[in-house]
Amino acid sequence: MNTKMYRALALLFLNFCVFAGFAQELKFDSFTESLDDLTANTQPVYDFNHNKAALIKIAIPDKAEFEGNILQSDYKTNEYYVYVSPGTKILVLKYPGVETLRIQLSDYLDGAGVVGGHTYRLKVNLEEAWKAYKFIIKAYADVGFGNTINAESEIPLTSKKFNGNNFGIDFGYNVWQNKRNSISINLGVGINPYSITLRRSDFSFNYQAPAAADMDGNSYIRYYDLNTLNQDIKATLITLPIYMGYTYRIKHWLAVYANLGVTLGFKAGANFKSVTGDGTVYGVYPEYGDLKIEESYLNGFGNITLGNFGRNPVQVNGFTASLLTGIGIEGRISGPLWVNVGLKYNIGFNNIFKNNKTYTSGASLTEENSPITYTVAEGEKVNPITDYFTKSKLNLFTLNVGLSLKF
Repeated sequence: MNTKMYRALALLFLNFCVFAGFAQELKFDSFTESLDDLTANTQPVYDFNHNKAALIKIAIPDKAEFEGNILQSDYKTNEYYVYVSPGTKILVLKYPGVETLRIQLSDYLDGAGVVGGHTYRLKVNLEEAWKAYKFIIKAYADVGFGNTINAESEIPLTSKKFNGNNFGIDFGYNVWQNKRNSISINLGVGINPYSITLRRSDFSFNYQAPAAADMDGNSYIRYYDLNTLNQDIKATLITLPIYMGYTYRIKHWLAVYANLGVTLGFKAGANFKSVTGDGTVYGVYPEYGDLKIEESYLNGFGNITLGNFGRNPVQVNGFTASLLTGIGIEGRISGPLWVNVGLKYNIGFNNIFKNNKTYTSGASLTEENSPITYTVAEGEKVNPITDYFTKSKLNLFTLNVGLSLKF
């Protein structure tokens, strides 16, 4: 697309914003006779029969037009002087960009028309119209508070932190609306990245190591005494929020809203960001009378640094679902553009991470369930602690900030 095309589209969008931003309507306020105002006599205008006209003063910005036995209209000091024929009962007021206002003057004069030589004052309000919208496009960012996943692990943790945000775009359609209220159905797509930090201090365990874990092909019990085990994990979900939205407009430019629905999540990826820690490893050989071997030249025994270990994949469920609720306030910036600030809460129905390992403190584990495993050929491999989560449901409380286009 060339530069001229970009400029044309930008100009078209700007014109649309300006037009939508100044949508207004005329509203009748009052029509009364000004008994102390003698302008109709001191600055008279006459009809064809040389009868004095009645004068109606109307405070309204310039560019108004009038219909209904109009003899003369002049714009003076922020108001119109409209001279009409005696007996006039109806005045029609037109203003650019708003609906025509038709006023039955006789309703305020006991059924009679205006009297020549008398001065009247008509009050109207040029207000911003309560514009109706059908479609909503909203781009947003959710900034998470606290732990965004409610997790329980079979491996007791010293600390655990779950940070999550959400970024996306929603598409809405108003299925019902009146002057102040509207109900919409909304469907969106977003990306939900999580940063997970897991810590365990003074962690000791052992497992039945197979022959592949020994240089001489013997099986034994492999012991780990770790000072610390630290795992940082990144996980990402693609989200599809589906919800009903209710909006109440306090003013033309200000509204409050509430949302209720569900969020569907689909696995996009998960991996270790880092693994750190240190400790010692040794082996006990039952067939040799529980011989303990801890020499560093054998089977990776001795002092270890976890950052050098391999890592098995982080297991994430392919599908998750959560209840979505939200409240907030929104204000119009200009034209069809609105900005919102609110609170959103997602509470999960099912687990994010797969629970595919078991752990019992103090017991000898199997190679399948050990947090760390070893083979002579591949060395040490760390399993993600998330594999031991018995519960990992979304508990995402966020500050929601968005920019909407309503049309």
